[in-house]
Amino acid sequence: MTPSEREQWLARLLFILTVLARETYTVGEEGLDDPVRMRRFNELMHRTSSQLRASMDKRPGRPDESFLIMVQEEMVALNIEASDLFDMWASG
Repeated sequence: MTPSEREQWLARLLFILTVLARETYTVGEEGLDDPVRMRRFNELMHRTSSQLRASMDKRPGRPDESFLIMVQEEMVALNIEASDLFDMWASG
């Protein structure tokens, strides 16, 4: 990927993660229904935004392979099905 394509990919991943993280609370109410899961989403979003920032600052960040393995491991830990992720990705 070009740097611009990588940054767009990371930004899209961040957006999808924020949508998925909404499952950890009830809309219109205070507090979290699943704070442990929300914390895991937060850490993944932090690492993804760090990767995006590094790319935008023209710094290396994590190697792509290492980053993608970490994302995959977190998706498994969060019990996110690849098909759900692909559906969200395709819908834009």
